Amino acid sequence: MSVLWRCCLLLFVYRCASGFGVDTCDEVRKVFQLRQIGPNKLLPSSPVPGSDLQVCTSQNLTCCTKKVEEKYQLAARRDIQNFLQAYSNGLNLLLTRNVASFQENFDVLMRQAENYTNAMLQVSYQKMFDQASETVRELFTDVGLFLLGSELNVGEFVQRFFDALFPLVYSHYINPGVDDLSPVHAECVRSVSRDVRPFGAAPDLLADQITRSGVSGRLLLQALHLGIEVINTTDHLQLSRECRRALLKMLYCPHCQGLTQSKPCMGYCLNVMRGCL
Repeated sequence: MSVLWRCCLLLFVYRCASGFGVDTCDEVRKVFQLRQIGPNKLLPSSPVPGSDLQVCTSQNLTCCTKKVEEKYQLAARRDIQNFLQAYSNGLNLLLTRNVASFQENFDVLMRQAENYTNAMLQVSYQKMFDQASETVRELFTDVGLFLLGSELNVGEFVQRFFDALFPLVYSHYINPGVDDLSPVHAECVRSVSRDVRPFGAAPDLLADQITRSGVSGRLLLQALHLGIEVINTTDHLQLSRECRRALLKMLYCPHCQGLTQSKPCMGYCLNVMRGCL
């Protein structure tokens, strides 16, 4: 309702129109030319019967002919599409900037977390730091992809991190006599890590923390992207026949009676916009 209310508030100043007759079509002609609706020669110089009108029907004489009505139909469609595009462009820009700001802050936090982890490893486990840095980088790459919406299994990539870490811990701290594990030996150590659970509950705790901390961020980012997608659809909005007729009746049919300055009531405007959107 609030979006519809804004549409009407921005499009029209609230004032209900009251009908009255016209003696000439001079004022209608001026507005017709000013808004570049069509050539003035289409308008009669004075009101005529409107028996051939399809939408802007009236028992009174009118400044509209069938061709003028058709021009007003096109103008009404143009007006609403121009307005929706201008309005949606502003919203699109706002949401796009929020997405960019979110991702920028997210990248900063991810770099800080990765740097902190590397610094901790370098101080506490200096012997294996050089070999572990690539494993840490892969972990944070997976975490970043997950938090940005990728459908990765958190438990799997966390376990993969600890599986890759265990051979390094084994060769440098559990069995330090082995300077460099062969690929076969390293794979053997890695394969038994899930059975012996050398890191205890740490993998499960880390996976749970990543999952819980990522819920809000993922939802926010998804909502922003969904908003952008919905707004973009308005650029290709197809107005139904009923909508086009209602817009014509609201925006330009009063011109046929010389009411070029009249504005629709707010309730009327809301009903028309609701039917179109």
